[in-house]
Amino acid sequence: MKNKTKNILFVNMVIACLLATGVLATMSRSVTIASSVTIKSVGCEVYSDIGLMVPLTNIAWGTLEPGQDSSKSCYIKSISNVDVRLNMTLGNWNPANATNYLSLTWNVENNLLNPEGNVQATLTIHVASNVTGITPPYSYSFEITISAIG
Repeated sequence: MKNKTKNILFVNMVIACLLATGVLATMSRSVTIASSVTIKSVGCEVYSDIGLMVPLTNIAWGTLEPGQDSSKSCYIKSISNVDVRLNMTLGNWNPANATNYLSLTWNVENNLLNPEGNVQATLTIHVASNVTGITPPYSYSFEITISAIG
């Protein structure tokens, strides 16, 4: 009789668990939602040729006289996936007082460049007419940083 009671109790417990599981299964539901994102990427590359094959790493301005200008062309390619504006900064002047005698401008400051677009830029260096106190070897150097801002 004890075994029969135990068996009935066990069967009742199994039925209760099955009923509870069925009730819980009908009370929950899940939904899967697809998701995607595009990461903003901003940048540019500078080339010396119109075919955008030869990266520009150095500009040799040559020998210039006081009051003289010299211009060089380069080609800027956007490697961004958004529209960007072009910006140029100068730094690492050697010697430091070179900023008193040299200036550099270009014709594409703040120009809008579309994703994967490219543009020809003209950089123009100007030597001040009042250059004084220079000693051999009469050379100056500085770095040009071209940025895509977006």
